[in-house]
Amino acid sequence: MQEDSGTEQLSLEEEQKLVGAWIAPDDIIREYDMTHWYQKLADANETFRSIFIPLETDDLRALDKANSANYRGSSIRLTEDQTARLKSLETRLDEAIASLGGQAFVKLNTRSPKDAVVERKHPRMAARITQHLDDLQATDPAAYQSFLVDGNKQMILVLESASEAMRSKTGAEALELLTNSSRVQTDVKAVLRSIQDASESNEETPKLYLIAREWVPAPLSGEYRVFVCRRKITAAAQYFHMCYWPHLVQEREKNEALIRQYVQKMLDEHVKYENCVIDVALHNGRCYVIEINPFHFSTGAPLYGWKQGSEERKRLLYGPYELRVCEAAMADAKDRFMATVWSKMFAERVEMLQVDEEDESSSASSGSCTIC
Repeated sequence: MQEDSGTEQLSLEEEQKLVGAWIAPDDIIREYDMTHWYQKLADANETFRSIFIPLETDDLRALDKANSANYRGSSIRLTEDQTARLKSLETRLDEAIASLGGQAFVKLNTRSPKDAVVERKHPRMAARITQHLDDLQATDPAAYQSFLVDGNKQMILVLESASEAMRSKTGAEALELLTNSSRVQTDVKAVLRSIQDASESNEETPKLYLIAREWVPAPLSGEYRVFVCRRKITAAAQYFHMCYWPHLVQEREKNEALIRQYVQKMLDEHVKYENCVIDVALHNGRCYVIEINPFHFSTGAPLYGWKQGSEERKRLLYGPYELRVCEAAMADAKDRFMATVWSKMFAERVEMLQVDEEDESSSASSGSCTIC
C-alpha cells in the first residue's frame, strides 16, 4: 500500500456529481470512447492495434433490427437493404481481421458484445468447456471429480472460454456476436435516438464505430482496473475479481508498484482525463492499456465499491493507493457471477458422474456370487 499524499475533500454534492449522476451511453461516447484516446496510445505502442469501421445511420438500423430478429425470432424480418448492409459490414470486418493477423476482438467504440457468449449457451464457448471436461475425464478421472466440486476452477474455465469465444476469425463470426448482444443493441438504440433528437435541434450526434482489435493471447489473470480521481491514482484491483490465482497474491507487491508506475507514465504523457478508470493488461513483463472508462458508478469497481458513504468509495476518491487481489477462492463465486446456463452445465456433469458410480456399484453387487 502507498502512503496518501493528501487530497482535498469533496463536498457530498461534488462527490455525487462526480460519480453518482446518470450517464447515458451517448455521453460516454462523447467523452470516453476509443476515438478520443486510442491514437495517442497507439502511436506510443501502449495499446493494441485497432481498425475503426465507421457506422452510418442505416448500418445502425440494420444492427438494431438484426438483434431484435435474433431475440424475437422470425416475426421480425430485415429488409433487402439491411441485409446488404450487414453483408457489407461483414466484408469490411473480414478485411480488418485479415490485416490484424487473421483474428481479432471486435466491439463497438463503446462496449463489447461479451453478453453474447457469457449469458447464453454460445456454441464456441460450450464446445471449449466440453472439450476441457472430456479431456480431463479421460486422462485424470480423480482430477475430473475434483474439478466438478471446485467452483474457482470452474469460474476460471468459464471466463477463459468466454474470452476465446470472443476471438473472431471472420467477419461472419464477429457479426454473429454483435447481432446477439443486448449491450450492443442498447448502445445502437441510444445513438439512433440521439440522431433523431439532433435532427430536430441541429445538435452534433455521437458516432459509433465497429472496432477490430488485435488479438493478444494475454492471460486473464494479468488484467487490472486502475482508478484515477482528479489526476491521482487512488486504487487498483485485479479485473476478474471473482477468481483466485495464487500467483497474484505472491506477486502483489511487485505488480502494485509496476502498475502504478505505468499508469502514472500514461497520465503524464498520453491520458488527459481528469477522472477515469483505466484497464491495464500486464503481459510478458510489460503493461498495455486495454481501454479507458468513466470514473462513475456505472463502471464496475472490483474489490471496492461505489456505495455512498462507504469506506470503499472513499478509497476510490482519495486513496491511499493499493492493489487488491482475490486472496482466497470465493465459496459463492459461481452463485454470484456465473450465468445459469454454465452452472447448469457443470451440475449435469455431476449428475452424470453420480449415475455412473451408481451403475458401477449396482453391477458389482449383482455380479457377486454366494455359495449356499
